[in-house]
Amino acid sequence: MQIVITGISRGLGLALTKSLLQRGHSVIGISRSGKVFNELESLSLQFGNAGFIGITADITQEVEWQRIYEIIQNSIDTIHALINNAGILINKPFTQMTADDFDRMFSVNVRAFFFGIRTLIPLMRSGSHILNLNPPKLGNIISKKIK
Repeated sequence: MQIVITGISRGLGLALTKSLLQRGHSVIGISRSGKVFNELESLSLQFGNAGFIGITADITQEVEWQRIYEIIQNSIDTIHALINNAGILINKPFTQMTADDFDRMFSVNVRAFFFGIRTLIPLMRSGSHILNLNPPKLGNIISKKIK
């Protein structure tokens, strides 16, 4: 399978990428920084699939998704799965959050998913999958008990 994953530089995204490479899948990983790309390329070669492509991008910017599309289109024929994993949580009390804090979280956690899905769907065939993950602590903001 050929799988695109956002937010691969640490945490769940990094673990998913490693696990998929170990199972022989090709992964196109997207990250703001390419700091883990060499490690993942080596891991890919170790398991014999030579299937890792790293793309450094700011996924909150729509224009970046066109560049991502072009790289993917020139590298593989189809995407079997898109895992929107990138997410942020600005960990402060809701009443102390600024509009800029909210805008940043919304850009990463919602707009980037929209841009990615809309841009990459043409590279997906019937039976492909889209998995949208959310930051695990987001519920702390949404369902906060008022005291």
